[in-house]
Amino acid sequence: MDFQVTGGGWVSSAGFGRMSQARTLSFASGPPARFPAREIFNQRLARWGRYDDYTRCGLAAMALALRDANLEADAKIRPIGIVSSSTLECLETDLAYYRTTLEAGGSLASPNLFSYTLPGIMLGEAAILFRLSGPTLCVGEEDGRGMTALATALRLIAGGAAQTMLAGWTDCFAVEGSEPAAAMESSAPIQGAAFVVLDARAPAGQGGGKTFSFETGPAGVEIRTPGGRKIESLFELFEMGL
Repeated sequence: MDFQVTGGGWVSSAGFGRMSQARTLSFASGPPARFPAREIFNQRLARWGRYDDYTRCGLAAMALALRDANLEADAKIRPIGIVSSSTLECLETDLAYYRTTLEAGGSLASPNLFSYTLPGIMLGEAAILFRLSGPTLCVGEEDGRGMTALATALRLIAGGAAQTMLAGWTDCFAVEGSEPAAAMESSAPIQGAAFVVLDARAPAGQGGGKTFSFETGPAGVEIRTPGGRKIESLFELFEMGL
């Protein structure tokens, strides 16, 4: 089955960018850069200050991907889905919340942190913000290459659950030396988020994106370029551009 990548966005310690821009995708080590919401979002986000780092990072990458695909602004609710993969999900937020419960018999437990102690909450915020009504889920991933999210999103498209999907990866353990960062130091050194827009509506060779194909085999979903080269990570799509 053919599909198109029509846009992409990323956030890392090096800053942020979109797939269509000339700037090269860069994931240097360290926590993702912090920035005011106005630098990325066209609308005012009253809740931006309440979001945990994991949610900020994922939402920003999704906003940039939707803008790249000319899908960011729309007054109507759209049947676009989201799949996000991660190795650690919102573990940093979970631990930060737990630390607030250790004093005064739990009476000082942070209600703000508690609101972001499930990884799917980020996707709920995204669905509300961008007015998306398609299937929305988080999936676990071992290597942080984003392929689990891509494969899951493509299966949903192939099964008719959605025509357009946001698919990407988010890992944000923010604080250097924190428990999650120390645990993953050798196997998942990068942090940030990267999302692409996958679209099955445009026939092969048409539309505003780059065409790829995928098929399900013994090793799972395989994604290939028109020339037959196998795609091994989400980041390769960014390197190829639009």
